[in-house]
Amino acid sequence: MTDSAISRQAARGAPHISLAGMWDIWLGPGDDALAGLPPEGAIELPANWWLRGLDHAGKATFARTFEVDASVGNNLWRLRFEGVDYYCRVWLDGELLGSHEGYFEPFWFDLANLTAGTHRLVVEVDSPHEPWGTVWHMHKTLIKGVFGHHDARPGAGWSREGQARNSGGIWAPVTLEAWPDRVMIDRVVVRARPAGQEDQADVDFCGTLTVAEAAPSEVTVTLTLTGPRDGGQMSVEVAVPSPPAGSASPALAPTATVDFEASARLPLSDRWTTWCRGRPMLYDGQVTVTAKHPDGSAEQNGTGDVPATRRIRTGVRSCSVDESYRWYLNGEEIWIRGTNYIGTYWPSEYTEKRMRQDLELIRDAGINQVRVHAHVIPPQFYDIADELGVMIWQDFPLQWGYTDDPAFHVEAHRQMRAMIGLLGSHPSIVAWCCHNESPWDAPWMAEEFGGSHDPDHNRRLDEDLEAVARDTDPNRYVHRNSGTGDSHHYAGWYFGHWEDFAQRPGGPFVTEYGAAAPPDVATLREIIPVEAHAYDSAEARRIWAFHDFQHNETKQHVKVLPSDGLERYVAAAQDYQANLIQTATESYRRGKARRPGGLPADGGPLITGIHHFMAVEGWEALTWAVLDHNRQPKPGYHALRRAMAPLLVCVELRDGAERPTPRPRAGRVVNLRFWLINDRVEPVPESTLFWSLRPISDHVVAADGEGTAPAVAEGSLPVVGAAPDSAMIIGEAEVRAPLGWHRVDLRLAASDLTEPLAANHLDLEVRR
Repeated sequence: MTDSAISRQAARGAPHISLAGMWDIWLGPGDDALAGLPPEGAIELPANWWLRGLDHAGKATFARTFEVDASVGNNLWRLRFEGVDYYCRVWLDGELLGSHEGYFEPFWFDLANLTAGTHRLVVEVDSPHEPWGTVWHMHKTLIKGVFGHHDARPGAGWSREGQARNSGGIWAPVTLEAWPDRVMIDRVVVRARPAGQEDQADVDFCGTLTVAEAAPSEVTVTLTLTGPRDGGQMSVEVAVPSPPAGSASPALAPTATVDFEASARLPLSDRWTTWCRGRPMLYDGQVTVTAKHPDGSAEQNGTGDVPATRRIRTGVRSCSVDESYRWYLNGEEIWIRGTNYIGTYWPSEYTEKRMRQDLELIRDAGINQVRVHAHVIPPQFYDIADELGVMIWQDFPLQWGYTDDPAFHVEAHRQMRAMIGLLGSHPSIVAWCCHNESPWDAPWMAEEFGGSHDPDHNRRLDEDLEAVARDTDPNRYVHRNSGTGDSHHYAGWYFGHWEDFAQRPGGPFVTEYGAAAPPDVATLREIIPVEAHAYDSAEARRIWAFHDFQHNETKQHVKVLPSDGLERYVAAAQDYQANLIQTATESYRRGKARRPGGLPADGGPLITGIHHFMAVEGWEALTWAVLDHNRQPKPGYHALRRAMAPLLVCVELRDGAERPTPRPRAGRVVNLRFWLINDRVEPVPESTLFWSLRPISDHVVAADGEGTAPAVAEGSLPVVGAAPDSAMIIGEAEVRAPLGWHRVDLRLAASDLTEPLAANHLDLEVRR
């Protein structure tokens, strides 16, 4: 395939020239493409090949031609790939440029003497299925995280279909980028944190330059930061090495790379914070390279066509985590209201529109921290998180078990550094996590696969990755393995009962909890083929399992299966998910310290934060998400939104006054304990809590508003006010309720306001 010619005008007006469009394709290694054999078809790139209708794993080769106008011949150009999954080799005009491993990291080749005329680019991509049993599940070699292995991806986590719908391909843009004279800015990371004075910040500035022959022997790299109210500037002088006389390929320019770093205290007074604690202030940065001449003068490097500059945004903030998992943002303790996020299993679907929609829906649910679960998202996601004021806990893409071969460890270390170098400037990222549920601390994983637990499997890998991350980024919290220290507590799904959450299990920091539920009936009918709706055959059950339906857990806890009718199953499963989410989330939030640094108001277990699992479906599945793959909310989303409100009123049901009892019994006295949890930085004024208990004939957890039936009991309690970042027991009431479903409605109102300060409701079943 051929695009229009690259001309001098294009080079001046658009230094990044896209090679998006139609490419020829061969299923197999690059030999046929290089030999000039006819292609097997054409494919539009960039895209993961599954999204273009190609159900393939292994090698595929892509090729296209492009024209270079005579007016730009012999210029120095960079051929840049923003993302290829997973291995690749690249040829230009039959000359091998090089290879790359990994799916999320941009990489490039600097081209020598790109002469006028037609040029042919060939890219071999290899995204294999890993061998069942011996490699996949427990000894994987591809650092793809959830894209390669997960229980919410196509085929689920432990079946032979668990690698279906492969994510391979040239999934992100491919461009030709004109060099700014003889110096190219490869990478820039800016980290800024508050200094001793309120209007000062300590700024760390580092990166990498690539230089070509005839580059100046010394350059100055300058960072200029501009904010809404102030700004600052810092510079570092860099000695430039001489490039080698030759390169590995005649098509490659001889180049050399050099790192730079500097630190300075600058007058930056604006702070980045979360959306619920203020305005997330950002600084616009520009990095400029200037050449230093023998006479001491300096001028901008380049001839004026394409200046050697790079734009970047960052923010000033501090974030730390202490030994008890208390979090501090800008020196103030903050309670984490989080969720896990996997927006898709094919990264080319991560469009800016989708990422913004997802983050806005998550923010609107009261969430202040998102765990990007065992994968890396395109950098635009983190730009949006910076802007919206949402903290990010960023996982490295290791999910469950991997090989302990030393070469794999070395590659994992390299990719960890690459992830931090790619994303390190974002103030929204407050934590790096090295592995999710590593086998050394997950005995259940060996049982799942029929093996024996090895307490050393991947232990050294994780220890070394933690050291690499701390060395690369000493100012962020680094967590070795999610599931160690933090907890994944699936009471009411994989074990126990949803009522167990009344005891606040798994604290102080819980990074996974939840239950699965399908989308609405109409959407479910679109996902599951009609012949499998009845769930009455082995093939039907295989289809449901492929879409991540978990039979045993659903039968045990929901107690209704698809074979009982789709309408009945959907209603029961959605209701169960919503009830578990609200019960667990509100119970955990009652574990917030009465005041920063203190203990909970009831003397129970301390909870410092939670991450619900999970926010959205990454594909047409039936998992723990509260938003389906079309981003339509399940009832669980509404329950989560109420329970995660920064200002929360909630009720705790107790058997008499002795212990929590989420399901009271008819005829017995039930103690209603009313709570006020304030995660805001503003105090709560004097107000009144109004409550009522009414029977409801149709239990629909998602519905808001008071019932119309006469109240079984009602009342009000004065609230003298609440301090910022506090939790308190407002008071208690005793009631007796007849059999059936009831709703407790809560409304916190100030006398001088027409709208309530907070509102909530809890549906409960009174049993025999």
